Amino acid sequence: MKKITKLRICDVALLALTLIMLVSGIQLEADPRGERLWVWCHIALGSLYVGLLLWHISLHWRAGGPRRPAKMPISGLNRWLGVFFALMLISAIVATLHWIGSYVHATPGGIHGKIGFVFLLIGFIHLRKNFRFYKSIVR
Repeated sequence: MKKITKLRICDVALLALTLIMLVSGIQLEADPRGERLWVWCHIALGSLYVGLLLWHISLHWRAGGPRRPAKMPISGLNRWLGVFFALMLISAIVATLHWIGSYVHATPGGIHGKIGFVFLLIGFIHLRKNFRFYKSIVR
């Protein structure tokens, strides 16, 4: 399978999962004492989301090695995406461990939710910037 085909599959899956994660995050913020099942679904979907994000990043790297080509500078937007991805991932781990220990939505989960919403907002800006790629998929 060609790299561009893999990228299209990854990006469409990532877009669909981004919308699902947004709805899931809003639901958990609106009802923080919600059912454990919804929290476990959010954790499972979030794990899949991280996997897709890592696949997306790897598809943009040079195929011959682990380093990004020097001629491809990282844009400011992508730097912020990286920063908020790291913050989101760290806060998700902390919030998950706290939730497993107490089954209570507390400060770590609230902080993770806010960071996640900022990450998704920056992600939508990234999507808008690269929207013509999605338009090429539809054709």
